[in-house]
Amino acid sequence: MNVKKLGQVFTPNFIVNKMINLISIDNPNLIVEPSSGSGNFYYQLIQKYHHVIGIEIDPTIAHENAIIQSYFDTNYKCDVIIGNPPYVDFKNIENKPKSNLLKHKPNLFLYFLEKALNDLNENGELIWIIPINIFTSTSSKELNKIIYENFSITYFEQIKENVWANACVPTAIVKIVKKQNHWQKIDYFFSNGKILFGKKPNLANNIIAKVGGASGFNSKLKTGDTAFVVSTTERTKELKYIEYKPETWIRPVPRPPKDFTYQIFVNCKTRKKDPFYLLNNQKRGQFINYDASVLCLFVNTNKDETKKIVDQLNEISWDALGVKTDGRYHFSQSILVALL
Repeated sequence: MNVKKLGQVFTPNFIVNKMINLISIDNPNLIVEPSSGSGNFYYQLIQKYHHVIGIEIDPTIAHENAIIQSYFDTNYKCDVIIGNPPYVDFKNIENKPKSNLLKHKPNLFLYFLEKALNDLNENGELIWIIPINIFTSTSSKELNKIIYENFSITYFEQIKENVWANACVPTAIVKIVKKQNHWQKIDYFFSNGKILFGKKPNLANNIIAKVGGASGFNSKLKTGDTAFVVSTTERTKELKYIEYKPETWIRPVPRPPKDFTYQIFVNCKTRKKDPFYLLNNQKRGQFINYDASVLCLFVNTNKDETKKIVDQLNEISWDALGVKTDGRYHFSQSILVALL
């Protein structure tokens, strides 16, 4: 299998069966699997349905009845599109499809997603394995808006990472129906170009999120007299003292907002149960530097209200939002901005 260039990954049978059972159309006019591979989905589908097409670009792995063709050269209109489309970095895509929606060097998966949504009939169903971050990617802002305004996501389930033998991208099963406000539509919201699952938290106004600075090789972050919040601070509550030389850093330290009272910190990646925290001895209006492994929320309220905001943030169901996978949080400035 060619994972790097073609994104080929074997899908276990228990996941195949679960996804096929999500099909709710009794007699689909056509079911298409755009990257059919050796036929894991195809051979299960033809046992239940009459009109099934498997498309595969790679003849070396294609099953016997596959149409050997690029999905982007096809023109089917169908009731169901199902499967595990390829996940390939932009730099490794040999023949890049055209798109007026996708930006910032999109993954091949997004090209598949855009075409599949266009290929669905009204009320058609897209049942796919997706990268967990697909709805929060900066490349898919416009596509996310189209999904939010014209489709309904009716199913979303994270897949344990140890399912995939030769892939490490966190994934989920999703079902998208080509109908606004479908009766099975689950809770999600659209903000800052992202689709986030669950209900939008009701947080205080005037919270500003910024990613940290002092990014660079450890050799450039020499011991000095400037205090920084770093990744270990969430556990130890201790600051690291770094020599202040921003000209040697990949990313400068962000400037604080003009008006703020306290800073709330969170690591970009963490397994801590309650990831958001305050420093115990932080003074009102005091700016504390923080490095690139840390995000900061600047608030403009008193200490007690700030503590309540920390509690609110830690009580959010980050699993449902798609920010926590296999026990690990994946925070970014853009995700926090979307929540605020």
